[in-house]
Amino acid sequence: MHLKTVYKEKPVPMQDFDGQHHIKLLNEVLGTLTDPRRRQIMQNTIEHLTTLGSGHYAELMAACSRERQSYYSWGRGDPLPGTNPQSYEELEAYYKYVVDSRAWMVHAELDKIIVGDDEIVLDGVLHQLCPTELIEPMFGIQVDTAYRAYQMTKRMCMIFMFDEDGIGCGAHAYYNGPTSAKDLTPVADQYLPDIFRPVA
Repeated sequence: MHLKTVYKEKPVPMQDFDGQHHIKLLNEVLGTLTDPRRRQIMQNTIEHLTTLGSGHYAELMAACSRERQSYYSWGRGDPLPGTNPQSYEELEAYYKYVVDSRAWMVHAELDKIIVGDDEIVLDGVLHQLCPTELIEPMFGIQVDTAYRAYQMTKRMCMIFMFDEDGIGCGAHAYYNGPTSAKDLTPVADQYLPDIFRPVA
C-alpha cells in the first residue's frame, strides 16, 4: 500500500492523537492479504503494536520470538545503552523500560506499507508522547519542564522481521536525522492522557 502523497513532518493536533490510527490502517491492509504467511506476520505486527501502544507488557512480550531478536536504529545518533536488544532477554529489559517510563503512546501516519514473506516495512511519520523527564537523557535537549510531556514528530521507516513461526524477531528503524528541538511540541495538560497526570 502507498499513498499518492506523503505525510508532512508536522505535529498532529492533540485532539486528534489516536493510538489506534495506524492499527486501523494495518487491519485494512490485512483484509486485502490472501497469502497465509503474509496474513500471519501482519496479524503478529498488529498484535505487537496494539499491545505496545496499550502498555500491556506481558502481552507484548508474548508477540515476540524467544528464538532470536535483532533491533537496530540508524540516523538518530548514537543509541542509548540497551536500546538495540539482540536477544529475547535483552528485549524484555528494553520493553520493560519503555512501558514503565510511559513512552509507549504513539500515533503513526503511514504512507507506505510493504508486506513480504519475512518482513513488513512501515514508512511514515511517527508521533510519540515523551515524558518531559526523559527528553534530556534521550535526546540531549533541554525543554520547559512546566509541561509534563512533549509530542515528538519524526519521519521514520521501520522494518519488522519474523522467524519461521511467523513471530516477530526484530525491528530495524531508519530516521531522517537526530531528534532536535524543532521535533518536540509541548502538550498542554488538558490533552494529556491520565497516565501523565499525578496520582491524587
